Amino acid sequence: MIKAKIDNKEIELKPDQLELGEGYGLITPDNVPKGYFNQDAVNNIVKENVNKVKEKTKSELIDDQSVHKSILSKYNVQLENGKPVGLKPTVDIDEVKKNVTKEISEQYEEKLSKLNNELESRNKSVINSSILSAVNGQFKEDWTKSFDGSDPLVIKQFAEKFTVDESGKAVLKDPENGGVKFKGDGKPMTPQDYLLDESRFGELFADKRQRSTNTNAGGGTVRRFSEEDIEKMSDEEYAKNRKDILASIS
Repeated sequence: MIKAKIDNKEIELKPDQLELGEGYGLITPDNVPKGYFNQDAVNNIVKENVNKVKEKTKSELIDDQSVHKSILSKYNVQLENGKPVGLKPTVDIDEVKKNVTKEISEQYEEKLSKLNNELESRNKSVINSSILSAVNGQFKEDWTKSFDGSDPLVIKQFAEKFTVDESGKAVLKDPENGGVKFKGDGKPMTPQDYLLDESRFGELFADKRQRSTNTNAGGGTVRRFSEEDIEKMSDEEYAKNRKDILASIS
């Protein structure tokens, strides 16, 4: 809409309501005099000209040998007849190799150290659980239970004697040859094979002589547990049934 004042009164007119005399015309963003461009046309022309200048500048830079020389010199590249032939003598190739090797080695050592720590932690867990599984319900309680939050005595005493083989199982080390000890059948000796040898560790075994009655000293009924039951028990179950377990194996 077009606003106009007539007798100090403002009115609004549509473009087609205007009656313009000869030589006058109404110019709007979309209605421009013949030979002129509207705003969209001007924008497109400017954009096209800018793109042409950019392409021309890029082409000139590509062909400008002084620009090549400046860039290559910045990265210590030696030129001969305007062509790159190698690094400048000021660059110590051996030092570059040394630094690259050092950086790669440090990254490798860091990853290797992390993997070794994870592997040691896993192996320790395998060995400890295998030992406890073998002696739980067999050795005396003071050897198999932790009373201060640390590892049970059997772990402290025997864990170092075992390692983990390629199959992921705990096996007995052979300190004489640095390998693994084998049984007569050619299989590696496990914690169960080694620790449950009463001729070697008989004094560590719990006394399993059976009572003549199923009642305890107080006259109450004792719940009997088999060795298999005891081996399958969690620490919580063992603690809950400790009295009857001790009575079962004593």
